[in-house]
Amino acid sequence: MDYHEMRRPFEPTTVKLVLLAESPPAPNKRGESKYFYNPTGSARESLFEATMKALGIDCGGDKEKGLHELRRRGVLLLDMSYIPVNKLPKNDRNKALERGYDQLIEKLSKLPAGIPVAMSMSVFLIGCKRTVSMSSTG
Repeated sequence: MDYHEMRRPFEPTTVKLVLLAESPPAPNKRGESKYFYNPTGSARESLFEATMKALGIDCGGDKEKGLHELRRRGVLLLDMSYIPVNKLPKNDRNKALERGYDQLIEKLSKLPAGIPVAMSMSVFLIGCKRTVSMSSTG
């Protein structure tokens, strides 16, 4: 599954808020993806529903409508890793997230300065770990 291609139609022209998450979830046993930007998914998926609620968006149960509204409002969700980590053992999960860190920083560096960024705790902790590691080596 190409997560970047799935996100592309919903990327805002002007980004006003960035949300950072760990990774897309692994497909379920039926092979269904609950990826945030999957327009055919359910509007009741936990991350999507919580985002809609937090931003005061009522998409009437229509996920694609909600994704278009996020785009209109300038909201962009990025994942630290595009390898699903939610079913990996903790050590493998952390390694996958750390490998995605540089790509995430590269994507963020292309955005204008001053855009608010909200992130999950795991993304925050990986970023802190990398920052401390880089500052202690050089």
